[in-house]
Amino acid sequence: MPAVVELSVQKKLVALWRVAKTTYRAAPLAVFVKLLNALIDAILPIVTAYFAALSTTALADAFAGKAGSAEMATTYVIITAAIGMVQVAWSSVERYIAELARYRIDAAVSDQLHLHFSRIEFWRYDDKSTADLFDKAQNFAYFFSRFFDTIAQMISSIIQAIIAMIALTTINAWLGAVILVAVIPSMWVQLALSRLSSAHWKKNVETRRRMSQIRWSSFQAKNFAELRMYGIVSHLIAWHARLRDIDKKGQIDYERKYITKRLGAQLFEAAAELGILLYIVGEIIARRQPIGQFVYAQSLVTRALSSVGSLINQYSSMDEDLATLFDYDAFMAIPTGEQGRTSLTVLPKIISVENLSFAYPNAEQEVLHDISLSIKRHQHIAIVGENGAGKSTLIKLLLGLYEPSRGAITIDGVDLREVKKADWHRQLGVLHQDFVQYWYTNARDNVRFGDINSDFNQARYRQALDRAEARSFVEKLPKGDLTNLDKWLEHDDGTPGVDLSGGQWQRLALARNFYRQSPIVILDEPTSAIDALAESRIFSHLFKDKQHTLIMISHRLSTIERADVIYMMKDGRIAESGTHQELVALKGEYFRMFKDQLR
Repeated sequence: MPAVVELSVQKKLVALWRVAKTTYRAAPLAVFVKLLNALIDAILPIVTAYFAALSTTALADAFAGKAGSAEMATTYVIITAAIGMVQVAWSSVERYIAELARYRIDAAVSDQLHLHFSRIEFWRYDDKSTADLFDKAQNFAYFFSRFFDTIAQMISSIIQAIIAMIALTTINAWLGAVILVAVIPSMWVQLALSRLSSAHWKKNVETRRRMSQIRWSSFQAKNFAELRMYGIVSHLIAWHARLRDIDKKGQIDYERKYITKRLGAQLFEAAAELGILLYIVGEIIARRQPIGQFVYAQSLVTRALSSVGSLINQYSSMDEDLATLFDYDAFMAIPTGEQGRTSLTVLPKIISVENLSFAYPNAEQEVLHDISLSIKRHQHIAIVGENGAGKSTLIKLLLGLYEPSRGAITIDGVDLREVKKADWHRQLGVLHQDFVQYWYTNARDNVRFGDINSDFNQARYRQALDRAEARSFVEKLPKGDLTNLDKWLEHDDGTPGVDLSGGQWQRLALARNFYRQSPIVILDEPTSAIDALAESRIFSHLFKDKQHTLIMISHRLSTIERADVIYMMKDGRIAESGTHQELVALKGEYFRMFKDQLR
């Protein structure tokens, strides 16, 4: 079991101050209301108990025939009822403000987290330690407002406990001390459980991630056919159950181990409470104290014990949340991708790859070795090679998502690392083989997202559909291009959405790329799910357009043979380069790879 790092008092205070500032910026009124509510929650119950005790004494006196006691009893009952009405009215107002504040706080913290996630260095998306830290940070972001509520509840519990103990000391100076001693065992048990629970949660981050992935995969409609045909469903359910036992049952086991300790602590508290009440009874009988004093003392003891008990539970919860706050801070401290200082205001004349070698972060073996090539403006380039040759990795470096281990990529002589990433990415239209499917919206959005920062252009949109061979199937959808692309998403009139085929999705992705109208187009296996005739027409459009620089990866000879220059990669190196005719004539790696298609 990994040890849980003990946070110093100073670190906890700094963390609490940070939470307070974040909360105040998101919802300043909520902070004031929460503090006011903490005071009201602490004071009114004790005031209510005080007047209830006076009512009891007045009723006893009235029963004994004491003059004026009935009127006093009535007055105290009315006051007690009025306090109750104030509490009810205030709770309604406070509930609304608390819900509004919770919404604003959660939104602010969660949005900050996800925005930062979108800006971190790209290699971190493949880094397990970063993924674990992000999971922990998300846990804090999702429950940030709950953490603020816990702080408010702690303030209320502290005030209530202090007032109750002070009130008890007016009866006897030692009663407050007895309460403090009585709660020590419960405090120890709860804090010990909190440490174990926190350590268990941290240890099983990966377990919960795997559970989530199994649940997601198992209930995707597109996976049902294989899952049922292969009989995998029961296996996955059993696997999920084993992981659930590791995560959830482990926490329950801690509770089982501490049952006797918790019971002993609770019995100790009960004995202290009984002792105090017996003392009060004795005082009432021996010294003829008002009978309402017993009701008042009983309420104070109950309030003191429950407040201290609540404080312990809240502190334990806060202690765990503070640990996740530091995880949140650690994630937010991860540097974003380095932004170059050089602006890119004109279309590049030449992209040069100079003696580039690359190994993925935390990996020793290089996947690219001493690669050099150049891509001129408006040139059409094809990069080919067997799976694992390094083609897609080279594209990632050209996009600026990773930085070379050695060598450089330059744009008109300027190192890509020095170029502002936003400027460079505006020049690019990219379609990967694992392209994004925006299934939660309609067909038009799937194309329009190619240039979301500009007003929608109908002419560009129709042209993009035509170039991608997508217009015919889009127009046949139940609601045209406004059709939802998931059969589970109904339209307002009840019309269901539709599921597209792989080829249709790929055509929409191509249309999105064309709608972008970027001067540099990068395609990584862009038509793998599209039939040969449609692919031929699509690439005819691409190769006829001499206003774009085209960089593509493909395994179809009919596509790549039209490129101006072909780079043949093998084992992370450029093995050959030239036109299709030149490479065929070499009878080398290119010829061997495509000889069946050549026939």
